[in-house]
Amino acid sequence: MAHFTPCKKTTDAVQVAVPFFREVYRLHGLPLSIVSDWDSRFLSHFWRSLDLVLCQVEFAHNHAVNKSTRFSPFRVIYVIVPHGPNYLGVSPDVSSDHGQAIDCLANASAIHVQVHDNLQLSTAKYKESDDRHCRDFQFKVGDCVWAVLNRERFYAGDYNKLKSRKVGPLEVLEKINNTHIVSCYLRMLDTLTFSTSNISFLL
Repeated sequence: MAHFTPCKKTTDAVQVAVPFFREVYRLHGLPLSIVSDWDSRFLSHFWRSLDLVLCQVEFAHNHAVNKSTRFSPFRVIYVIVPHGPNYLGVSPDVSSDHGQAIDCLANASAIHVQVHDNLQLSTAKYKESDDRHCRDFQFKVGDCVWAVLNRERFYAGDYNKLKSRKVGPLEVLEKINNTHIVSCYLRMLDTLTFSTSNISFLL
């Protein structure tokens, strides 16, 4: 399930904590990890008026069927999908309004089992597709490598399309799971840590 909360461009991590606890923590508790998307596309002019219809966007997102689970977030969380504007011209189904509690619990359990199975199937498909392009390279401390750079690695104003996308040789200083800390001689943002997919052996 998704929750949409309006923020400003200048909102920092401390200010994000306030709407997070107000809109998310009170409903779902404290998460063990948080993944934040800071893609520059979210600063587009397209998003400037999004806060005006944020509640409608949130409802539409949670009402839509997820490709992986094959259920809407509303169905997974609440078992019954809330009515949207498109239900205004439809006669209500009174047969589903007076069901037994035990039937509702059984339905919820069945949905969660099916969601789990669908997610496993979807994950297996994604893994199979990703493994076709996966590089099984093992880098060790002391290896010299090339590093592939993207736009977010540079300070504002330093990036241009003519800059080299690959820099090196860089020495691997430390390995942490599938990420590597390398030596860097360029003035860039966060270029000391690279995933395995963004480095290659120096030939």
